[in-house]
Amino acid sequence: YTKSQTFFIGGIGQEQTVNAAEVCGGAQNVAKIQTVQEAKDIALGLVTFGIYTPRTAKVFCR
Repeated sequence: YTKSQTFFIGGIGQEQTVNAAEVCGGAQNVAKIQTVQEAKDIALGLVTFGIYTPRTAKVFCR
């Protein structure tokens, strides 16, 4: 499961959640959760001078 999340100004004071247990069909099936900045996220941040700073949430199931 991969989802782009919207943040502004570096995400200061902002948070977003992903229910990994729901995505994987139970908490016992969750293998790993990551929040990363992919190349497209970095490019969008640079183009907007850091005003729009998206991140990508990834959930890995067993």
